[in-house]
Amino acid sequence: MTTAPLHRALLTIGVFGLGAALSGAQGITFTRIADTNTTIPGGVGTFISLSQPSLNDGDVAFLGSGAIPPGCITGEGIYRARNGTLQAIADGCTAMPGCPLLFVGFSQPALGAGGATFSGAANYAGFNCRGIYSRNGNGPLTIVADPATPDPGGFGFLTEFFFVGREGRTIGFSAWTTLGGPAVYIRTNALTLVANTTTLVPGTNQPFTFFQPNVSAGATEVAFAGENAQRSGVYTGASPTTLQTVADTTTAIPGGTGTFTSFGDRPSTDRGATVFYGQGTAGQQGIYTDLGGTLRRVADLSTPIPNGTGTFTGFTFFYGPSIDGNRIAFRGTGAGGQIGIYLFSARTNTLTRVVDLSSLLVNDPNLTLVDLAIDEQALDGDKLGFLAVYETGVPLQFYSAVFVASL
Repeated sequence: MTTAPLHRALLTIGVFGLGAALSGAQGITFTRIADTNTTIPGGVGTFISLSQPSLNDGDVAFLGSGAIPPGCITGEGIYRARNGTLQAIADGCTAMPGCPLLFVGFSQPALGAGGATFSGAANYAGFNCRGIYSRNGNGPLTIVADPATPDPGGFGFLTEFFFVGREGRTIGFSAWTTLGGPAVYIRTNALTLVANTTTLVPGTNQPFTFFQPNVSAGATEVAFAGENAQRSGVYTGASPTTLQTVADTTTAIPGGTGTFTSFGDRPSTDRGATVFYGQGTAGQQGIYTDLGGTLRRVADLSTPIPNGTGTFTGFTFFYGPSIDGNRIAFRGTGAGGQIGIYLFSARTNTLTRVVDLSSLLVNDPNLTLVDLAIDEQALDGDKLGFLAVYETGVPLQFYSAVFVASL
């Protein structure tokens, strides 16, 4: 089995790329970064599927898949658009650092400080390799944490790894340990425990029993959802002694009735502020934030849909939301099949539509836009990355594309 060098795959972005932009509402322009007609850098043919992207400082990263190249293990990989070039960060032809295998599977990437971070795994030929990996710039692929990494909480070594968040050089992730259970970690200069199953849930006398696998990273802290038998909530911190509650099941729902009953698994944090999806009794649900220092509603089922019809009917907990500075982006749905991505500005206290199913992103009458998705790291300054999914033809076929909206 051959191993291709990490730097082999570069593709200049052409017709699908940074020069091809369409204008939308409110002066928003859309730039197509990659789609299912895009040739895979160093791969075979074009992408079959794409994930919602992560953005940072002009870079765009996403998980994509296609046909399996000869001598490789999988057609899946992590890709980054940078300075007009589409590049493979790691794929099924890439050797895993510290392991004699090639990568088989990946999580969605997180970008920060010129680098891409992701979790990856491979299990074949008698080996079971997995970990968190980073590639900064055009440098080598490095290990953030793997099964040789001691648990800073004292429970043996890290063993199973989940989704990753990154802000600058700060990385957050959740993992299991060999002698304990699940835990949440932050890495700046060194790997540090944030919370594990001996850490008391703030406001209770019992420790955490479970953590949602998605961890969002800010510059100095991480945000995550966790619970014990007494309550569940969204928390931030950089160590067990600095944990703070953003909201939990004793918190009154802003603009609603009663207290929260559950939370989505993907909070997003930036500069000390957090946004999350929350639910309450009698079907209450919405997007909420502590941006500005006080918990507030961004949108709920009573909120009119900007440039739409009626009020929101739902918010998907596994797509975002995303926060950057004083802006929040989220995916919302409405009656009659309405789906859109919307932007809240705390500076102006306004909610606007970025894109919905009526938006002209691809000028092809044979394509019908059927879905939109974002990641918790979709926002970066005046840029918002998202995935658009189209259907076409009989038999039914799908076309998808990664876009960046310039706000």
